[in-house]
Amino acid sequence: MNIEDCVSELLIDGTQDDIGAYWVAATAAQHGATSLEDIKNVSLQIIRRLLLDDLMQIGSIEGVGFNPELPTQYERVVFLPWNLSIEAAMERVDREWTPAIKSPPFVYPEPGAVCWLVNTDKGNQVARHLIEQQDKRIGNGI
Repeated sequence: MNIEDCVSELLIDGTQDDIGAYWVAATAAQHGATSLEDIKNVSLQIIRRLLLDDLMQIGSIEGVGFNPELPTQYERVVFLPWNLSIEAAMERVDREWTPAIKSPPFVYPEPGAVCWLVNTDKGNQVARHLIEQQDKRIGNGI
């Protein structure tokens, strides 16, 4: 499993949307993590890396977002950064991860549970560079 590939994929995704813990877990699973424990451990490594490298900010989302009664409209949501050190944030994620998994066969936290991540300016710069590299590879038929 290559953590770098997961980080790159999440940064690119983060240019379009906020990233929930479930999204990190799904990315870890797509890149080879299999068991509940493995998915959690790899997800924590990914989140730690994103925070340490100042590529994403961790926090919570306030608001509903998607309104099923008005499926073409989204309500306003607000990202609320956690005012925690990276270590304290990681301890919180670790503590809240397993209770957020409802029951097998689900192996990811519930959408909206645990934490949300948003790209920092540095994360968006890195993501744009990654997208340019992908476009060049596609343009060259690689």
